[in-house]
Amino acid sequence: MSAAIASAAATGTIGPDPHRPLRLWLRFQAAVMGCAFLFVFVPTAWMQAINNLMGLGPLPEAPIVGYLTRSLSALYGVYGSLHWLSATDPERLKPLIRYMAWAALAWGPGLAAIDLAVGMPATWIAGEALAPPVGGLVTLWLVGRGERR
Repeated sequence: MSAAIASAAATGTIGPDPHRPLRLWLRFQAAVMGCAFLFVFVPTAWMQAINNLMGLGPLPEAPIVGYLTRSLSALYGVYGSLHWLSATDPERLKPLIRYMAWAALAWGPGLAAIDLAVGMPATWIAGEALAPPVGGLVTLWLVGRGERR
């Protein structure tokens, strides 16, 4: 008997992993959010070019702008790493996963309100209003699906 099979037999985990879809989804979200880590380190000129390409005009050069763009990128990256960590043991970390999903449901409308208040373009608002809640709904559905198996 292989070591993997013996380990599975000892822990009672023989058979298909009911949390596999949830694990994959959490890792996908982690990978997407983890890309934000790059923007902690990219040259300011790249950020200015991206800002212009998005039609947001020139990126202000004040220190607070550099601080906010880089610290928010780091925060998204850390949040993404929390998703990756959650994928390692979804059964044990189910309360945390549910919390992150419910927070995402509130996060989208919250971001939309901020975006409207500061005058972001409609496409930006739509993306931020929809992406987090859709991600939260998919996560909640996958958590429930894993419980039913």
